[in-house]
Amino acid sequence: MQTYKDEYSKQYSCIVKSSKSDKHAFCTICSADISIAHGRLNNVKQHIGTIKHVTLIKLRGEAKSITSFYGKDDLHITTAEILFAI
Repeated sequence: MQTYKDEYSKQYSCIVKSSKSDKHAFCTICSADISIAHGRLNNVKQHIGTIKHVTLIKLRGEAKSITSFYGKDDLHITTAEILFAI
């Protein structure tokens, strides 16, 4: 059985070591543990190509940051107001 290798994270930035076991990798995009016990990097490649993973990447790309709705000055003012209220 194969175990997680740091090279998986180097090749795919969304893949990190899983807390489940050393025979799993964790996808930070999907919040999912991927078994790598038998297929190693091939299991990671298969996961990267799934509809769920691809859809979540597209959705993240379409999501706008808060600064796109407010100017940076507005954000600084809001931050100051929140800190003042605390």
